[in-house]
Amino acid sequence: KHNTKGRVSIGVKWNEADDDETKLEKIITQKYIGNFPMSAEAWTTFRRTGYPRLFPVYLNPMYPDVDYELQIRRMTFKETT
Repeated sequence: KHNTKGRVSIGVKWNEADDDETKLEKIITQKYIGNFPMSAEAWTTFRRTGYPRLFPVYLNPMYPDVDYELQIRRMTFKETT
């Protein structure tokens, strides 16, 4: 669903007709809300999945050179002997 500003918004009501990605986003968003008091768990879930979609920060005068679209992701790890 798109809100009035063209951004995608995910509601909480379960709809079996939703595609698998939307269902996953709804589940992970609820998990994030439930784990928010345990900030490390919530942050790890966000880093791992990219959900929930967080509101972007467009201006932070303390850090004018920060790329606000950048999201840190885990790098793949290749095991060597």
